[in-house]
Amino acid sequence: MSTRCNVLLHSPNGARVYFYRHSDGYLTQAGARLFHVFTAMSARSKDGFPWIGDFAERLLRAQTESGDPLYRMTSGVHEDINYFYALEFPGFQDDDMRAADRDDPNSYARNKTLLQFRWAKGYGPGLEAEALAKSPLTVDEFWRDFARNADREED
Repeated sequence: MSTRCNVLLHSPNGARVYFYRHSDGYLTQAGARLFHVFTAMSARSKDGFPWIGDFAERLLRAQTESGDPLYRMTSGVHEDINYFYALEFPGFQDDDMRAADRDDPNSYARNKTLLQFRWAKGYGPGLEAEALAKSPLTVDEFWRDFARNADREED
């Protein structure tokens, strides 16, 4: 049986993009990939921050070992998920980033606090509401959750 998950990329300005991952939705797999996509993109972006559209594009390009898409865009939450991840971005590239910030070597450290993670485990579409009701995690707090296998802890 596959461990399925949904990923929601959203922003305060109303952008909402859902993705479905059919297998390895565990925090130590899917959660870790989301963290690593963020850090890899941040290191390569011109302003030290991966924006929602860039992040979505990276998820759509991710593939399994057999070459199948790892994530598929979807219109909402699937009925049979085991994990739900929500990543809130500050918006789109030109919404909040001034040109002067793009040349600031400290922009990554400052901007990584703008991204917020939430996640929930269980079963079904109610995981979206459960995840979004939780207090947001910073990038570093989210890393600590998957590094210690927080999804395996007793509730």
